[in-house]
Amino acid sequence: MKTKTYLSASATLLALAAFVMVGCETTTPDPDPVPPPSVEYDHELTATVFTGELYDDMANNGEANFYTFLSDRPFDSDGYADIAGTYYLFDIYAPASALETEALPAGTYKLGEPDATEEMTFGIDYSCVYLPGEEGRYLTDGTLVVTVEGDTYTFDAVLTDETGATHHVTYTGPTEYSYSPGGGGDEPTYNAISEPVDIEASLAVATYASDANDVMTVTFQFTDMDVDDEGYVIPPGAMFTVEAYLPYNEDGKLALGTYEVNNTYDEYSVSPGYDFYGYTLGSYAVKYTDATTYEVGYVSAGSMSITGSREFDLYTIKCDFTTIEGVSIKCRFEGNLTVSGMPLPYYSTLTGDYTLNISGNTGTGSYYGDYYHTGGGNWMIDLAPSGTGDGLQIDLVAEGLDFSAGIPTGTYTAASSYDPNPGEYAAGYMDEYYLTGVWYYGYADDGAGDVYISNMAPATSGDLNITNNGNDSYTISFEFLDDNGNTWDGTWEGTLALTDVTAGGYSASSVRPAAKAVAKDVQKAGIKAADVSKIQVRPADKTTASVSKVKKIRLTR
Repeated sequence: MKTKTYLSASATLLALAAFVMVGCETTTPDPDPVPPPSVEYDHELTATVFTGELYDDMANNGEANFYTFLSDRPFDSDGYADIAGTYYLFDIYAPASALETEALPAGTYKLGEPDATEEMTFGIDYSCVYLPGEEGRYLTDGTLVVTVEGDTYTFDAVLTDETGATHHVTYTGPTEYSYSPGGGGDEPTYNAISEPVDIEASLAVATYASDANDVMTVTFQFTDMDVDDEGYVIPPGAMFTVEAYLPYNEDGKLALGTYEVNNTYDEYSVSPGYDFYGYTLGSYAVKYTDATTYEVGYVSAGSMSITGSREFDLYTIKCDFTTIEGVSIKCRFEGNLTVSGMPLPYYSTLTGDYTLNISGNTGTGSYYGDYYHTGGGNWMIDLAPSGTGDGLQIDLVAEGLDFSAGIPTGTYTAASSYDPNPGEYAAGYMDEYYLTGVWYYGYADDGAGDVYISNMAPATSGDLNITNNGNDSYTISFEFLDDNGNTWDGTWEGTLALTDVTAGGYSASSVRPAAKAVAKDVQKAGIKAADVSKIQVRPADKTTASVSKVKKIRLTR
C-alpha cells in the first residue's frame, strides 16, 4: 500500500517560487561539503578534575583572580600534585564584579602580558602546564573559551608552550572555587622586624637552585650566629636569605656587580621576599631571640653588591635592603665563597670503567606497543636489586608488535634521536627528575631503612644484546660508554616477568612514566639531597610548598 506525502501550503509556495526562479533548467546538486581538516596537537587532554581558588588581592586593579587547575588526577590530601598526572594551570582574571557571585564569567580569555592582570586574560607569569615527571612549562600563546549551561562549565583551551609544543585541553563539569575574602591580605601574618638590622656575617653559603637561558638561580645565606658541632647555628642572632639571579658559571664563580631587587628574574637581580600562608619565600631576614622566637623582614627594595677576586673566590658582599615595612636590613660578608651543588657537565658518577654486578637481580618488563610511533614494539626492562646494589634500566624498540612473542633476539644500538627505531635503544638522558632511556643505577642505604640512587651512568653508545631463550627466559649482555668516556658492561640471565601495558587500555599517545626518579640534587651530582649544606636553625625547618596552594611560586624561566 502506498502512502501519500503532503506539503504544507507554505512549503508548496516555496517550491513553486523556486521553480519560477530556475525555470526548467536541470540542476546538479552540490557535492557534499568537505569537512574541515582535523587539527593534531602534541598533547591532548580531556580533564576530569577541576581545582580552583578565587583571590581578591592578587590583581593590579581589583580584578577577580580565578586560579584554575584542569587535570587528569587530583591533588592529594596535603595539596600536592601526582607526579604521574597532567595539570594545566590557568591564572584567570575576570571583572571585579565576579567576586560577588564567586563564579567565573563565560567568555573568551587570552594569554596576557607579563606582570599584567587585565580582565578576560589568563596571566603569562603563572599559567603553565605540568606534564608527568616535569617541573612545568610556561605558555607563549593561548586561548581559553569558557561556556556555561546551568551549573555545568565547559573549558576549551588551545595553547603553545615555551618548547613550541601545542596543547588542547577540555573540561566539562561542575566548578567550585574556594574563596576567603581578603585572601592573603595586606596585613602581615608574621612577627615583622621593627628595628633596623645590621650584621657582619661570619658564615655564608651559596647554593645552586636552577638555571635557564644562561641565568642561574642562587640562594645566598648569611649569618652572624655561632655554629654547633652538628652544623646548626645557635641563636640569638640574625640570618639573611637572598634569592639572586647570576650569569651562569659552571665552576660556581660569582659574577661581580650590583644586583637590584625587582621581579624580572633577569641576571643581576634579586627576588623580593614575601610571606604566603606561613611560607617564607624569596629574599628575607630573620632575627632570632631563640630557636622559637623570631621576627621576619621581607625584602621589598634595595641591592646587593659583589666585589672581589673571581680567580681566588674571595669576595666582599654587601646587602642594603628595605623591608615591606620600610625597615633597613644590612649585611656584610668578606671571605671565600663558591656556589655549591653546581651541575656537572656530565651525569655519570663513574670514575673509571665498571662491570655491573646484577646476577640474581629480579627482572621485569613492560610492553608499550608503538609508543614512539616508529613502527616497532617498545619494551621497558628493569633489572633491580632487592636492596642495595647495582641495577639496570633498558628502554628499547624491537621489530614487530606481538607481545606474545616476547622481546626479539638481536643486537640493539643507540638511537640518534629521542624516538628509537626498531633495533635501537634510547640513549640515557635526564628528563627533569627522571632517568630516561638506558641507565646504570646503584642503590645505597641512607641509614634510615631507605635506599637512594648513589651512583649512575647513562648509556650514550655501545651494543645491547638480547637473547630470547623461550618461556620468558632471556640472556642480556651489554657494553656501553657513559657521557664521561667510561665503559660499563655486564651480563644477566634469568626470567623476565612481562606485562602488556596496552592491554589495560593504554593509549600510545599518552605519557609513559619513567622508571627511575631521583631527587633534584642527585641528578647531576650523584649525592643525596640531604647532604647539601645549608644554614639551619635547630630544629630544622622543612616547610615545603605544593604546586596547588602556593600561588606566588613561579617556574624558573
